[in-house]
Amino acid sequence: MGVVTKTGDDGKSRWNNQVVDKDSALLEAVGTLDELMSVLGVIIERGREREEYVLVGVNRVLYRISGELTGYEKVDREKIEMAVLEIEGEIETIEKRKGNIKGFLEAGRQLDANLNLARTVCRRAERRLVSLNKVSPIDQNILKYINRLSDYLFVEARKE
Repeated sequence: MGVVTKTGDDGKSRWNNQVVDKDSALLEAVGTLDELMSVLGVIIERGREREEYVLVGVNRVLYRISGELTGYEKVDREKIEMAVLEIEGEIETIEKRKGNIKGFLEAGRQLDANLNLARTVCRRAERRLVSLNKVSPIDQNILKYINRLSDYLFVEARKE
């Protein structure tokens, strides 16, 4: 089967043996996570070693979360809990290195533009996941992880 199947021309997608509207809460959430993974991929390619190491792991977690949301695989709850703790540890490390924030920060001047873009896409993904959770409950650790990830992206975006 090729890329062009024409099965989505009616505004619907086929996911896990289900027909879903392309603007459903599920596809909005999964699509935004996909967008986030793409933005993170650009940052990884830019290649600052510390960021790259963390973000490659983040993309693996996001990929698994997308898989769970679409019914392709079940994410181990303990792995998500560990991923939350890892992100929290990264945030602590960065905050110790960069100090406390005093006032608002400007994108492009005080914030790395790519990381700030990733943060805003992550916040949108969080909003989409909250909407999805209202119609189809999801593991609360997924919401917690995405919230911590946006915090991580913000503190990492702060320029030295």
